[in-house]
Amino acid sequence: PGVAKLALQRPHKIGSIGLTFERVVARHPDRPALRFEDQSWTYGELNAWANRLAHRLKQAGVRTGDAVGLLMENRAEVLAYTLGIVKLGATVTLLNHHLR
Repeated sequence: PGVAKLALQRPHKIGSIGLTFERVVARHPDRPALRFEDQSWTYGELNAWANRLAHRLKQAGVRTGDAVGLLMENRAEVLAYTLGIVKLGATVTLLNHHLR
């Protein structure tokens, strides 16, 4: 029930993934948030990246309540897109192209 409740929270509700992430960013903007291969992003950088993606997705028509499938290799962009999508109140479905 805990994960399902978190996943179904709207972006402006207390306890939502997007709002929870924003609170961490406010407390620790310069701390490392993500490392992938030879790159790293602080919480502030990752948040700005996710916000830019959310803006583009909103322009493309993604709205609260939508379901968005994300098919991508394992890379940093997966997390940035996931955060951007949930900040819009949409549900993200991660599709693994390695499944057989």
